[in-house]
Amino acid sequence: MPRDIQVSLALVGCQGSWLVSRRAPGRVFAGHWEFPGGKVEGAETPAEAAVREVREETGLRVVAVGDVGQVATEHDGQRVVLHLVHCQVVEGMPAVCSPAVDAVRFVTLSELAALPMPPANGEVVVRLSFLDRK
Repeated sequence: MPRDIQVSLALVGCQGSWLVSRRAPGRVFAGHWEFPGGKVEGAETPAEAAVREVREETGLRVVAVGDVGQVATEHDGQRVVLHLVHCQVVEGMPAVCSPAVDAVRFVTLSELAALPMPPANGEVVVRLSFLDRK
């Protein structure tokens, strides 16, 4: 039986907005907006993976400040576990730093609701609404 794929998503909050990136053409879900993230590598923790992925994709330096749980989904017959990591910006301005994305920006929760996103992100947005109230 194949092992679950472990993916870390960085929920980067800044002044009431959340960091998202748009998937570049030629990728699965191209043109959809998502939270920075990627596979947890080797002995990395989900928090370490989230911090690394934000840096690689956007150039921002962030710090993990909390665990927002997990969301499980399926992709190509494989179970994917999304680890949700709440992060805060330490330094920098977001920019496109990876060929995997073609745009990055901060959006409010109401703006986020209007963006096309991969299906699993619906539950992530619900959890963000709880973080946004804190």
